[in-house]
Amino acid sequence: MKNRFTIFDLIYFIGEKLSKPNDSGVHRLDGDTILAVTFYNMLLGALVCVNKFYPLKGSPNLIVLILIIGLPYGMSWLVYHKLGRQNRVMAHYRGTAYDSTFVICLMLFVIILVPWLFPLFVII
Repeated sequence: MKNRFTIFDLIYFIGEKLSKPNDSGVHRLDGDTILAVTFYNMLLGALVCVNKFYPLKGSPNLIVLILIIGLPYGMSWLVYHKLGRQNRVMAHYRGTAYDSTFVICLMLFVIILVPWLFPLFVII
């Protein structure tokens, strides 16, 4: 069966490329964190859109907050670490055009900014 790689695999690859330690030995980000940030950005962008038309009242339940925080990390750990997809993703994207510093910086910009541009067009 042929492996199919998704945009989430590319995002994970970018995070893993950024996780190389700097001179002091401190890791910056990793694939799990980048996937979680992408999920949070999409979720918050959607909440901004929904809140414009249907204002959200009250405070969220603690269980809902734990699920929102833990779900992206748990799913990422399960898919990439437990099921062994990390090695296949890294081998697939290594040496391609996505492996350059410019593309990685551009993708990070898109991951962080695009979910926030959508609500601006919906609200206007």
